[in-house]
Amino acid sequence: MKIYLCGSVGSGKSTIARKLASQTGWPAWSLDDITWVHGLVAQKRSEEERIAMVNEICRQQNFIIEGAQLGWIGKTTIFECADLCILLEPSIKKVRWQIDSRFVKQLLHLEHADYQPTWQGLKDMHRWQRQYNQNDRQKVRLLIAQAAKTPIICANFVEVQQAVLRFSEKGGQEHDDKRI
Repeated sequence: MKIYLCGSVGSGKSTIARKLASQTGWPAWSLDDITWVHGLVAQKRSEEERIAMVNEICRQQNFIIEGAQLGWIGKTTIFECADLCILLEPSIKKVRWQIDSRFVKQLLHLEHADYQPTWQGLKDMHRWQRQYNQNDRQKVRLLIAQAAKTPIICANFVEVQQAVLRFSEKGGQEHDDKRI
């Protein structure tokens, strides 16, 4: 099965992708890790390289890709090849809590961070969350619709599990209902 998970910063994309990959054995990819080469100084891959990497992943039989890099992801084959396009939309209150609690955990070195957590970074994450809800949510829905797919709206891991199970039980047919 080929799954694309999208949602705002703090919506749970990475956590849900890791959990689902652990349960299914399918490889999980983060668009952040495709975008950035991590090292002493993170370097951004070229758009052409990122597109090629995603298109190569799309050739696999099973995968989970999570991320919301809408500036370039529409130039890949992800929307056409994904069996399920899942939009994570937990409550705004929960997303804000997840952003803030992640920041505190990273400051206390209780959670790994590929970047140095800063107050500016925290402010940026809240700004990106608002931007996603105001603009990007509609952009991703349009990209999914252009690929003749129906987005599956989920709020948490249990709902994502249910969506994957229903899709499997229907023999690869999309849901009749958009909200799990």
